[in-house]
Amino acid sequence: MTFSDSQSPVRDITEQILATRRITRGDQQRLMVTLLSKDALSSEDRAMIDRIFDQLQRGLLHVVD
Repeated sequence: MTFSDSQSPVRDITEQILATRRITRGDQQRLMVTLLSKDALSSEDRAMIDRIFDQLQRGLLHVVD
């Protein structure tokens, strides 16, 4: 169950990725841009993005086009 109205867009997309164990190249690129942007990220959003990239690196997520 997600609460889209109360959560950040980063949290919404990372929860979807973790639930399906799939990430698109577009999602991957958006998360990388978000991580590298100068906009402030909450520590929770940064941790969620780090978790996605860690699981991607470990082969626990499937990249789909």
